[in-house]
Amino acid sequence: MVQYEVVRRVGRGVNGTVYTCRRLETGEIVAVKAVSLWDEDGALSCNVLREISIHQDLRHPNVVQLLDFLHDTHYMYYVQEAMQMHLGRYCTFVRANGIPHPRITKVRMLREEVRGDATTPCRWAAW
Repeated sequence: MVQYEVVRRVGRGVNGTVYTCRRLETGEIVAVKAVSLWDEDGALSCNVLREISIHQDLRHPNVVQLLDFLHDTHYMYYVQEAMQMHLGRYCTFVRANGIPHPRITKVRMLREEVRGDATTPCRWAAW
């Protein structure tokens, strides 16, 4: 990841760790998600490869854009556009202030929705 400088760690979850980074060439602020390439059995994780292949094709205003992906022997790094606010804080802010919100869609359902062949839109459960 020599192309990026870590600014701060945003959070850590079951699937990996997210960092706010600066692209050294342009100064652009991006989000980088580091995910292990290997599952608990030591095999190459199919989920990582599947997520990259799906995310590469997604183009939707309600989904952060995958800008690039990198890897080393241990991790896959998803380089994505950075959000201005943490999603959890944004949702709390929207609900507390009664602001009309865009539909929040699960990524695994988005592909069908964008293609127009989803039968039921999938909304985030908190709404």
